[in-house]
Amino acid sequence: MCLAVTPITFTGYFGAGSAEALAPAPAPAPSTVPTLNLNTAPAPAPAPAPEPLVPGMPIVTALARVFTVGDVWKEWGEGFAGQKAVRELEETWGSRWRPGNGVRVQFCRRKVIWDELLARMASGKCKEAAVAELELLRAGRSLNRLVDELKQRRRRGQDRGQGQGQIRARDQVQLEVRAVGAEDPAGKADRPRRRKPAAS
Repeated sequence: MCLAVTPITFTGYFGAGSAEALAPAPAPAPSTVPTLNLNTAPAPAPAPAPEPLVPGMPIVTALARVFTVGDVWKEWGEGFAGQKAVRELEETWGSRWRPGNGVRVQFCRRKVIWDELLARMASGKCKEAAVAELELLRAGRSLNRLVDELKQRRRRGQDRGQGQGQIRARDQVQLEVRAVGAEDPAGKADRPRRRKPAAS
């Protein structure tokens, strides 16, 4: 016995239509198919160095790596790691030599140290003494922590009335305690003291 096979088509409201309508659609051309495969995307090419605005103007994309206050000062006055002195670049080209945001951030953070050293030297200290004082203040921490400390001191006005760049005797003792590595018996070396208002 042989049964006849009759194709069934659904035509109505819920129907899918004829067999031709159920066939898969042909694949579009590969150039028109958008892809989101992030794993196989080629790495972006590095951005080209910006063109100098003036012929002969150096373009610095990053400042040298520095590790000490002495390195920071040398970078300002003499140049460091094969780069020209920042003082010379600033005097000659203004801010045009540092067009990238990364260099601007580095410059602004180091400028806090340069300004502090210049202020200490303007108050009569020699370069070596000013550098040594900031190294003591840094106390083995990173240069970024030193910058943060100097900014906090400016905001709090700790140097008000004494001239910028001078350290109070209490601060000097705290610096010596940090430098030697001794413990502060009261545990208050890092906390600023509050002054009581004068009774009237």
